Amino acid sequence: MPGFNLDSTLPPGALSDGPQLTAAANQAIALARSGESRKGLALALLARNQARVLDLRRGEAEALNAAAVVHAIRGDHISAVAAAIDACELAGRLEGRSILGHSRVTLGSAAFALGMVGEARAALEACLAQAVCCGDRELEVRARSGLGIVLGDLGEFEAATQELARVLFLVERHQQMTCPARALSNLANLHAKRAKKHLAAGDRIAAASDCEDADRLAARALEVADARGNLSVQIDAAGIRGKVRDLLGEPHEALLFLASACRAGIAARSRTPLLWVLCEQGRIHRGLGQLDAARTAYDEALEIAAELRPSPKIAEACQGLEWVERAAGNEAAARRWSEQAHVETEAFEHARAQTRRQLDAFFAAG
Repeated sequence: MPGFNLDSTLPPGALSDGPQLTAAANQAIALARSGESRKGLALALLARNQARVLDLRRGEAEALNAAAVVHAIRGDHISAVAAAIDACELAGRLEGRSILGHSRVTLGSAAFALGMVGEARAALEACLAQAVCCGDRELEVRARSGLGIVLGDLGEFEAATQELARVLFLVERHQQMTCPARALSNLANLHAKRAKKHLAAGDRIAAASDCEDADRLAARALEVADARGNLSVQIDAAGIRGKVRDLLGEPHEALLFLASACRAGIAARSRTPLLWVLCEQGRIHRGLGQLDAARTAYDEALEIAAELRPSPKIAEACQGLEWVERAAGNEAAARRWSEQAHVETEAFEHARAQTRRQLDAFFAAG
């Protein structure tokens, strides 16, 4: 795959034909996975604009699909929906079944993130059926991964495990498709979710077993991600190991793993993947009564989330800061953060409602 250095002028002839545009779209996603989401998005949009200049519609659809994936990696699901719908409409006119399928997977995952669980499940199941029918392994991996995550959040753990285990089998067998680290991380997170459910039901033995599996899988994911330079999985896997320690009632050990995730992001100058980790840090510091540390974590989370506006994490960070200031006896500051959380929640809900209407119309159209 040819490389493109966005820090310098593109070489003559770059992005001048279909194969170059395909390579740029693929590299945009790779950049985002390695922690360079801004560069990835810039490359995807550059490829899209160049495809339009050259009137290469397939290249434009591939670039739009890449932009949607990069937005999703950044956690900006609203922007991901806009780009993926455009990619679907263009791919549909071109009869580009693979591009269409990948864009629909992105839409299904975004729909789930925006609370449209039933629609997400149906969309991902349809994409999976298409992938299996066409023998499209890459599409199958993405569709099964998305479906496994949805099923896990629905509490259908056995079905979710089957989907994610199949993903791991496929990516380990065909490693040219994608890095196995993400599949390992998704399985680890599924076990952590099930451990949390067991704890809520009072079954500490089952919870401990799932915590052990989650930690083992996350450790493997971290090892593979380190070797492959997959920063987003490095951060998630270290964060999952932290969540496991917290579930086991070891908050200080949990903070060590979360801190290591933050160091990885800071070292790579990529803070966007740290957003959920910082919110977890803030929550655990709160529980320990460590107000200054909690304030610092929430402040950093708020700064990152503001770059992704609209984002539900803005309100979450504001609510965390409200709690910190109230616990510190700063009622005036607590009220200001409460008001800000309300404003940000309303702004996000307005944007989410608009995007859900777009998705409703898209799914209704078939």
